[in-house]
This record gives sequence, structure tokens and C-alpha cells, in this order.
Amino acid sequence: MTQRLTAIVLILALSGCSLFMRGVEKDHKPPAPTDCQDFLVIPIVDGVVGASGLAVTLGGPCFGSLGSCALGLTASLGFMAAAALGYIKVKKCEKAKAQAEGGFESGSADF
Repeated sequence: MTQRLTAIVLILALSGCSLFMRGVEKDHKPPAPTDCQDFLVIPIVDGVVGASGLAVTLGGPCFGSLGSCALGLTASLGFMAAAALGYIKVKKCEKAKAQAEGGFESGSADF
């Protein structure tokens, strides 16, 4: 039971890196359109952890108690939502950087 509790606490503590591990300036000036992160490492990690958690949850705790199943599914879906949001933000950043360099002639990047 202690290992399961430790794993649950670890999953909840690490969920959503794509949402929270972003550089923010302390004076809260609005960022320039190209002042964003354009690498997919964190969203990929969130997706892998979410998919792994979903597989582990569906393979084990869902056959036991309903509470463990709900907690595992919630944490896994949180990771996957963070991965999807992180992916969308990275693609918008790439589009804004390409537009700033003259790669796109029309369109806008919404942040």
C-alpha cells in the first residue's frame, strides 16, 4: 500500500509539466510573439507518462477498487491533457517564429 501511495503522490506532483514548466518573466510584461518555447520534449514526456499511467491503471487498479481506478484515470488524463495543450502551444510558437522570419504571409498566432 505504501508503494501505491508513493506512486500516486509522485504522479500527481509531476502532472502537467507542459503547463507549469514555462519561463515567465517576473515583471509580467506581455511576451513578444517569438519569445516562446518551440521544443516538444516536455509535451512528449507528459504524453508518455500519461499513456503509461493509463496502461498501468487499466491493467491493475481498475480490477480492485473504484477509488484507485478513478484516481489513476484522472492523473493519466491530466498528463495527456497537458501534453495536448503543450503540443498546441509549441506549434503556435513555431508558426509565430516562422511568420516573424517571413515564412508565412498571412495568418496569426494566438497565444
